[in-house]
Amino acid sequence: MLGRRLLLGAVTLAFTLTLVFVIIRMVPSDPATVLMMGEATPEQLDRLRELWGLDKSIVEQYFIYLVNLVQGNAGDSYQFQRVAGMPGVPVFDLVMSRLPATGYLALVAIVFSMLIALPLGILAALFPDSILDKLVLMLASVLASVPAFFSGMLLMLFFSLTLRILPTGGYDSAQSVILPALALSFSFSAVLLRVTRTEMARVMRSEFIQSARAKGLRSWRIVLVHALKNAMIPLLTIIGLRFGDLLAGSVVVETLFRWPGIGGLMIDSIIARDYPVVQLVIPLAALAFIIVNITVDVLFGALDPRLRNGGRK
Repeated sequence: MLGRRLLLGAVTLAFTLTLVFVIIRMVPSDPATVLMMGEATPEQLDRLRELWGLDKSIVEQYFIYLVNLVQGNAGDSYQFQRVAGMPGVPVFDLVMSRLPATGYLALVAIVFSMLIALPLGILAALFPDSILDKLVLMLASVLASVPAFFSGMLLMLFFSLTLRILPTGGYDSAQSVILPALALSFSFSAVLLRVTRTEMARVMRSEFIQSARAKGLRSWRIVLVHALKNAMIPLLTIIGLRFGDLLAGSVVVETLFRWPGIGGLMIDSIIARDYPVVQLVIPLAALAFIIVNITVDVLFGALDPRLRNGGRK
């Protein structure tokens, strides 16, 4: 199973590399014209295109790109090499300097999502069809329908401009991550909340829960130890499947809160037609998605012994 997943992940990554390489070159205007902004002569533009290898055919560019990538060379950023012959900034170093900020933001957003979804989902499952259950489901609908940029602006308006207790953006302190992580977590927590409520309600009706009650186990132990462990399997599936949505939302949130992650870097690079940066950032996001899904598959076996014995049915 793991070998099959690794092979599928490698094929997906190769397809993503090729697709990004082709699509970014289909965008009108070339990097030399965009970056020089009319300040260069045609001869200087031709020299830049030759320096960056853009004077070659797209097939030649693709094979050069693959050979360099296999050798660990992702190229230099065009944005920091506006004059032919000027030393460039290696794309790998540039992206790696931004990656920890995005990983930190995504991790905190997942933690916030779990803190919102698990308690509310468990409460709704324990009191099905009650007013509390209806209120929780209504809250999930609201969280799912509010875009990240809109919730981010509301959070910034209330906590930063009105109460003045949290910064409006940047990466200066531990408090700086709270608002962007909350804005990123809302739609994610809505999905987790619905799944938690549904799965906990299903597990609480199962026979082994009834047996645990008959044995006189405490209610909190039944809910938090026995029921929640079984409900976590679908939750892990959702986290793996929706991790890509979390990365996509981080692009908007990072731009809004001036968060120095790869999301904002990718927007700037697309606008500047910085091919090497885009060709590394998007495949890295795809690789993160693949790793998360493979990790989720491994965790399935730890939570459900049936998957270790006979594979997923």
